[in-house]
Amino acid sequence: MEYDCYAATLLTGMWVMVATHGPCTVWRLTGLAALTYLVRPGDAACFAPMLIWAVLRLPVWRQRLICAAGGMAAIGAVILAMGLINHAVFGTWDTPYERQTWQGSGFFSYPSLSKLFWLFVDGRPFFGEADTALFFRYPWLFLVIPGVFYWVRTAGMAAMAALATLAMNWWLYINYNDFLPSAIFRYSLIHYISWGFAPLFALSFAALLRGWRQQSTWTGLAVAGGLMIFSLGLQMEERELHASVSPGRIDHLPVARPLWVKFPGVSLESVTKLRLDGRQMREGSDFQIPYVHADLRVMLSSRAVGATLVLPVEKEADNVIKPVIGDYVWRWRFEPARWRGISHY
Repeated sequence: MEYDCYAATLLTGMWVMVATHGPCTVWRLTGLAALTYLVRPGDAACFAPMLIWAVLRLPVWRQRLICAAGGMAAIGAVILAMGLINHAVFGTWDTPYERQTWQGSGFFSYPSLSKLFWLFVDGRPFFGEADTALFFRYPWLFLVIPGVFYWVRTAGMAAMAALATLAMNWWLYINYNDFLPSAIFRYSLIHYISWGFAPLFALSFAALLRGWRQQSTWTGLAVAGGLMIFSLGLQMEERELHASVSPGRIDHLPVARPLWVKFPGVSLESVTKLRLDGRQMREGSDFQIPYVHADLRVMLSSRAVGATLVLPVEKEADNVIKPVIGDYVWRWRFEPARWRGISHY
């Protein structure tokens, strides 16, 4: 329910940004941001581009100052009120759910470019997911680029502010540590960003239907074509690294991240036995595992700081469990089979 609420407020805010003008726009966006804060505090920050532009485009400085001060005061009052309620109920200024989201799973522990590749281009490296890449599951996403060019050409800065709000929200959730090819459809995490599909599809359709005579639309189509070709060839390939490895143990872990570690012949369930410098690791914030059937593989995040990774093993298994460790390198190799979701692994 909370996801429906924040999606509704963000979509409504985008409409308010481009369909209305004057102080009323600032007050409406302020109210929507406050409502969003009640259900998803982090998403309320995404209203910033629209609020800033709604204030800056007011005709006189007096209006700008009054609306800016009033908007910040109103949102600040909501933040303070929620903090006081949380403190009275939980004894802290935030809720247990918010702490779990930010401290448990967390955000930005894996490189953003790698996350974009796994989610939009190819989910097979490490995760083994052959049909989750958004560009090839929803090919119309390439047409969003001419749609954006068309909308900015017709609505100007208001469109850019609305698009910045959508982009900030998507960027936040794309960098959510659990938002990965292994979970995006298996556990329906696609709903974090799917609210944005409606306006993006509308932009794509409008660009083709009404903007096909504009040079900006054709420029967007050319950019989209280049991105499509680039996406059909970009590869993320494993590279094995030299490390001090012994059965069930890796010493002097490299500092590179993301860092993958394979334990041949070991089941994924054994991941609970992993220890980093003697401490138990937490899935999501410290590491990720694939959910396709395979031997144990882990990807260490930037939070997984330590020197020694240990997986306790039985003595008779010493010759079997020899960890392999490595990172990734970027390559380009044209692969049209991505259109059909065919895996060659």
